[in-house]
Order: sequence, then structure tokens, then C-alpha cells
Amino acid sequence: MTNPLPIKWQVPSRSGSTQPNSGKRQETDIRNHEVLDKGVLLLKDNPKEQNGGFENYETTIEESLFGYPERQIESVSSNASIFFDLRWFRFLESLDLSHVVGGDVTFRYVVVTYRGNGQLAAICPFLVCRNPNIYFLYSMDKYFFLNWAEEASRVDPEGAGRYRILVWLTRLYRALIQAAGVRTDGWILAVSPLSHRGGIAIDPSISSEQSRKITHLVVERLKEQGRQETMPVCFFGIEERQSQLRSSLCEEDFQELFLVYDHAIPVSNLETMDEYLQRFRSSGRRLLRKEMTAPSDNGIRFESVHDLSLYRSEIAECYARTYNRYGSEHFHHCEMFWDKLGRYLYPNAEAVIAFEQDRVLGFSLLLGKKDLWFYRVGRCYDAVSKRAAVYFNLAFYEPLKRARVQSYGKIWLGAGASETKGRRGGISHALYSHVWFPRKRERLLLLPYLENFSKISRTTQSKASCPSSYLHQDQIVSDG
Repeated sequence: MTNPLPIKWQVPSRSGSTQPNSGKRQETDIRNHEVLDKGVLLLKDNPKEQNGGFENYETTIEESLFGYPERQIESVSSNASIFFDLRWFRFLESLDLSHVVGGDVTFRYVVVTYRGNGQLAAICPFLVCRNPNIYFLYSMDKYFFLNWAEEASRVDPEGAGRYRILVWLTRLYRALIQAAGVRTDGWILAVSPLSHRGGIAIDPSISSEQSRKITHLVVERLKEQGRQETMPVCFFGIEERQSQLRSSLCEEDFQELFLVYDHAIPVSNLETMDEYLQRFRSSGRRLLRKEMTAPSDNGIRFESVHDLSLYRSEIAECYARTYNRYGSEHFHHCEMFWDKLGRYLYPNAEAVIAFEQDRVLGFSLLLGKKDLWFYRVGRCYDAVSKRAAVYFNLAFYEPLKRARVQSYGKIWLGAGASETKGRRGGISHALYSHVWFPRKRERLLLLPYLENFSKISRTTQSKASCPSSYLHQDQIVSDG
């Protein structure tokens, strides 16, 4: 299948004002432009930074990457995940992100270029989040104060009574610090939108020393944005293995906070499903084999689809059915979302669809680049789906089959449902947030609370993320 939406070469002005495939930018409020489009931060005017070689680079805030050559974007992001890929950025720019996340957000990039020739050196996507009612992991207020008890009770039901007391205490503390002028209603979130990964994509040909300098420039640009907005800056979803970025952020006065455990199945050397099964003890293998054969025993088949427009209404319905079961705290995806996702990310996106004859029972959306990402899932909840173990095949065994023919390092399964994922080979990996506050008031009154919250959150999630007894001990390798 040819790419149904080829990416076009366009070279408008570097202001980022050209927005193909998107009309939403006209709706951006005037204050966004006044703050975000300040122009170029000329670091050569700072003599301290000249001594470190910073004068070789220039940083700008951009609302689009359409003004930069595609080959340069691809080069900068070549070692990064799918969430820093050119096609992913094009996809994001085609969406009304405020609708998807449930509130006002502004999407921008910090772009670093060589001062001499203007060539791209680094890209850091970020969101300015001004509405505390957005998706809870993107909302400082919800995540740290309002919604965590519900999540904690779900993960640790035995502690539900204790969490109710903590809810009362945290809401009281929130009211007190807000009365003292502390803001919890927004922040600048360095994240690739619609993912749980943040960071900086830096040209892999750049040396480690220069990468640190570029990281410093990006951080300083975001700090400047934070001072203008009087908002905290947060690098969101940083993996344990990103040691250089984590140490650089700590050196820049960011506080590292535990965020969540993600889960991944290592597949770099996987050639057969039997090799996968040999990772488990005999009791685990029996369960997994039973789940693998259940679909065929019940007349269920799976098909891989790249053109998501063919089934966008069924996919949208299954997605809404599944995520609405767990409340309203999820991204909102209409039918057009799936259509665009398939077109922009072709061939890196595919839907695995479960059929009972011609009836769609469910789907999983997989994104592939270096690692394979189990990105979205939706399904029916009838007796047939349960008997045929449709969910387990969509989430684990069908992605594993694809990993056998592609050179992926891991299959990322996402956070939550730790016991279910652990029983099928998922290993926990810690993700972190790194937070910086522009005002002393927040550092004194809010940061100690966030540090304690992080410790409690890690302890609570660790109970649910213990390695599964189904796995042989030599298969348990966790970085979290």
C-alpha cells in the first residue's frame, strides 16, 4: 500500500505561521502569541555562555516544524522513539489538541539550530497547560491533588480507607497554599503530546559534550517561558535509562519525581513464540498457551490493517466503550482521529482487529519504531470476547507475533494493570518527571509536598509492580 498522505516539501517562513492540514491555530488566543512568539533568544549576548561554546547555537519557539527541511527533522529524530518522529509531529499539528486532552493547551517546540547555517540540531516538543481540567496526567492539579486517591485505591484496594483520610488532608493543604498565592492550575509540560514520553531529540552525530550544551539551551528557553507565564516547567515521562538527560536536569535545578511504572516485554532476540513461552514456569506456560489458542477455538480471527479509515467507526466505538468504563480521564478520539493517525503515520501504525465472522470484537493500535508501542485498545465485553481471550491476544500475543519479524527492542505495554502485564512477561520500568519552579514561594510550599507524594506513589505502585512468579528469575530485569 502506498502512503495515502505523502509528506510534502514546504518552506514557509521560520515563524511557523503556515499550518497545512489544520485550521485550529486561528483560534489560539492573543495572549498565547504575545508570550510564545517572542522571537529568538540570542544567547551570544550572555558572556558566561559564550565561554562554553553556546554562541554556536540559536534557540527559537516554534508553533510548527513546516519551515524546516524534512530530512533534517528525520536526522535529528532518527534515534528517538515514534513520539519524536516527523510523521508524529505532522499528525499532532493536524489535530485540535485542546479537544483531545479536554481543555486549553498550546502546542509548541523549542528548536535548536546551528547559528552559522541554520541546520537543525535539536527539537523539544512541549505543551503550555493553562486549564486544570485537562487529562489528569497532564494536569498538575488533578495528578498531585485531586485524582490520585481514586487511582491509588484501584491499585491498592486494601488501603482505600487510608486514602480517604489523605484526600481530606491533601485538599486542605491545597486550599491553604492556594490562599498563600501558590498556583497549581497550570504548567509548561515538556512532553510529546498524546504520549507519556518527554525529552529532547538531539542529532545523534553531535558529541556528548555538545549534547549537554544543547540540553542547557533548551532548558533555559523553557525556564524563560516559565518565568514569563509564572508557571512551573516539567519534563514529563523521562525513562530510567535516559541517564544523561536526568543528570543534566538535576544540574539545572529540576527536582526528579517518580511518575509511574510503565511495563515492557523485551523482544530484541525473540525469534519464535516457543522462545517467549520458555521464559515462564510450567504453570505460566499452561495459562499462556490456553489464551493463545482460545481465539481459533472460538472462531475468532485477527487481521492487520494500515488504512484505519476502513474501520474508523468500529475502532472509535470500541475505544469509547473501553475507556469510558474507567471514567472520563482519557484522551478523546473521534472517528477522524483514527483516520488521520493511519494516514500520517503510515507505515508505522497498524490496527490489529479481532473479527467474529464480519463483526468487529476489538482492536489494538500498534506504533512501531525501534520499539513497538501498544498504544490504544478497545473491545467488546460479551461472552464470546471473554471466552476467546480477545483482550490478551490483542494486547500481548498479536504484538509478539509482529515483533518476531521486526527488529524491535521492546514492546511497551503502558502503565496500570501491572499484575496482568507481569504475568505475561511485562517488566516494570520507572518513569520520572523533573519539575522546576520560577518562584521561591512554590519551591518552599509546593515542592516538599510533591517530593513526599512521589515517594508514597512509588511505594504504592511498587506493591502492584512486583515481578511475576510465573517468570523464571533470570528473565526478570527491571530498571525501576
